[in-house]
Amino acid sequence: METRSTADSRLACQRGFGLADLMVGVAIGSAFLLAVAASFGARPGHAHGAALALEAALAEARSLAMTTGDVTDTAFPTGATVVVAPDPTVAGSSLVAVYHSRPIPNPNSGSQSFPLPIDTGFPVMRVAATFVVQNGGGPPSGDAFAILISTSGYASIAAPYTYDSEQPVLLTSDPGCNDSGVSIAVTDGVRPETHPFACRDGSYDVSTTI
Repeated sequence: METRSTADSRLACQRGFGLADLMVGVAIGSAFLLAVAASFGARPGHAHGAALALEAALAEARSLAMTTGDVTDTAFPTGATVVVAPDPTVAGSSLVAVYHSRPIPNPNSGSQSFPLPIDTGFPVMRVAATFVVQNGGGPPSGDAFAILISTSGYASIAAPYTYDSEQPVLLTSDPGCNDSGVSIAVTDGVRPETHPFACRDGSYDVSTTI
């Protein structure tokens, strides 16, 4: 038969063991939270995520442009377009969209303009950052802009330029691109980044920071 003192000792041990478990649990939880906080603190901000989104959009546009090389359409010229515009609903954010064709006149359609077909395989992306085109050392162009990709893969930049799919306004001609050097800056108000853009193939190198 267990004496009272033995029972009290066992109860005390059980209480001590429970408290020790709790302390260890709290210590592990704290270490985990510190590790998570350090991990998030070391990650790039929204600016880099936005740069990656633009890089992905341009890769999609290049793929689309190449597939239209042998297509003749009475409404749309060949190629593809990436449109970057400030998000009217969220300050400090941008919308990145990919369209089939380019907003330039098509000899087959006369003076009539048609809204460019949106690329359904690349949903419009909202990114928590804004973009600025820096063209060959000239003054930066903010606001909305468009990058047009030809069937050969060459890119041209219309900046500033606002494309409205509901009321499309065509560019008078292909705007061209400054081969002497183009970069696109991205800022989230915390960690701005600037990366080079290559006219020859419409690529945006987010691995290189200027």
